[in-house]
Amino acid sequence: MPVITIKSKDSERKPELQKFAEEISIKTGIAVSRIQVIAEYYSAEDFFTNNVHAIISISISEKNDKNTIQELMQACASIAAKHFSVEENQIAVTAYPVGTGYLFVNNHFI
Repeated sequence: MPVITIKSKDSERKPELQKFAEEISIKTGIAVSRIQVIAEYYSAEDFFTNNVHAIISISISEKNDKNTIQELMQACASIAAKHFSVEENQIAVTAYPVGTGYLFVNNHFI
């Protein structure tokens, strides 16, 4: 169950989170019901980056292999770029693999 957090400059263009999750599902094969997406928007004075419009952080179980995680990262970057109407190189993505037993979902540690 990946948790995707989008941190962005506040602008007129914002992703529709349900649609964002659906597009991630189509590109990666992860069921929409397993994808969690959160968006946080910041004023220009609270969001300083060099030519980056959004920073996406993904928390995901380390049980996923590196290729799967990188595929999800690439999907998030391209979909976010489309939703924000910016170039893909203006989206930064980081992944945080979560160790076994350190993710608590549906009242269970996984």
